[in-house]
Amino acid sequence: PAAGPPTSLCVMLHGFGADGADLIPAAALLGTHFPGMFFAAPNGPEPCVTDPASVHSYDPLGGRPLADHAVAELAPRINRYIDLQLERLGLGDEALVVLGFSQGSGVAIAAALRRARPCAALLVFTGAVRDKRGLEAQPVACPPTLLVHGALDETIPIDSLLRSARFLEARGVPTRTHVCEGIGHTMNAEGVEVAAQFLRRHMPMHAV
Repeated sequence: PAAGPPTSLCVMLHGFGADGADLIPAAALLGTHFPGMFFAAPNGPEPCVTDPASVHSYDPLGGRPLADHAVAELAPRINRYIDLQLERLGLGDEALVVLGFSQGSGVAIAAALRRARPCAALLVFTGAVRDKRGLEAQPVACPPTLLVHGALDETIPIDSLLRSARFLEARGVPTRTHVCEGIGHTMNAEGVEVAAQFLRRHMPMHAV
């Protein structure tokens, strides 16, 4: 945390062909609003198929069914990781933020919605829902959720934002969206600032 003991936890899940360190700049920006927030950015579990020096959560070249299966299997592992971090910090789900970028967004959604209790907020950057059938077949937690997407994203087209929002709202998940005009497949300062303001509404006791 930027100041004092941890009062909240943000678990950040990175995209394809990257690692947890890629999300640290976003952590620095969010930390200016939430000085007691502890940021955990674990690396994906597998070497990247296109760049062995980086990692990923699943191989996107295998098609949607394999991606959905991989996300369904990974979500419980992420939740065990989250539980360990919460226990270590002495915090509960009311102080938890789950954040995902790109490939990590699908994992973040699947993990956050499968938790026994809703987290304080779910932040989804340039991502899409994965394993829809699995989520439809079971009760889900319903954390306040923000979807942020670049209008010029060619990797995950902007249509994914609308489809994801419709799916989440149909499952009872309170969902807001924000489109960053002129931005492609990236997290920019505008998106992170919008996320910070969203967190301020849902975690006012932790903000400055």
